[in-house]
Amino acid sequence: MLKLNKLKIFIWTVNNPKKALHLISLGVDGFMSDRSGWIRKEVNLWRKANQKLLSAFTDLEINPQNR
Repeated sequence: MLKLNKLKIFIWTVNNPKKALHLISLGVDGFMSDRSGWIRKEVNLWRKANQKLLSAFTDLEINPQNR
C-alpha cells in the first residue's frame, strides 16, 4: 500500500546482514545501521555472489512477457 502511494520505506537499526538482505528482497528503499560499513560489505558480497540470479529477477520484473 505504501509503495502504491509512492512513499519510500526506510527501516531503522538493522545490524544483521541476513535481515538486511531480507528487507532488500521485500523492497525497502533503505535502512539505517550502527554497523553500516560491515553491513554494506556483506550485502555487496552477497550481491556479487548472486549477480546472475539478481539480473534474471530484474529482467522478469522489467519484462514480464519473458516469463
